[in-house]
Amino acid sequence: YNAAVKKWKGAYTPSTHRIEQSPFAHGGTFSHELLHALTARGYRRLRTLAQQGDVQAQETVALLGELYAKLLAVAPKGTMNLVEDPDEMMADLLKPEGLALAASIPVGQLSPEAQRAADRLNVRQGDSIMDALIRAVEYMIQLISPNQPVSRDSVAFMIARAAAETATATRATFRS
Repeated sequence: YNAAVKKWKGAYTPSTHRIEQSPFAHGGTFSHELLHALTARGYRRLRTLAQQGDVQAQETVALLGELYAKLLAVAPKGTMNLVEDPDEMMADLLKPEGLALAASIPVGQLSPEAQRAADRLNVRQGDSIMDALIRAVEYMIQLISPNQPVSRDSVAFMIARAAAETATATRATFRS
């Protein structure tokens, strides 16, 4: 959303799995919306598996919830918003402000359930929350596309690029 002109730059519609861009879109808009598409579908699949009793999925949902809670606990007011909708939780985690914060905070102590997911994803207590998010997104992509391997570097690059381009566009909007 471009506050200066009150126009949407892009949107992802989960029900149709469709990305739309407006004439106000910039380079980071597509990357940002693609992350919504990947995480929304992947997180929905993860939650469905968890509800069906898949222990690994339950542990990963617990890990993501704990990481989100850790960020909310230290986020400056107005940086992140506590959201009820799990799809929006993923969007909040992937905002530039959330990623910047996630890159600066270690994972630290976790509940036993979340720790099992962290161990499976090769996340250590000293790793940043952003490292853990990258590994969790990689896992979610594998859930929705098991026959298409995705490298951790490409997931990390996409997340970092979307955050950087969105932050740059946001600064430009506020300056104009």
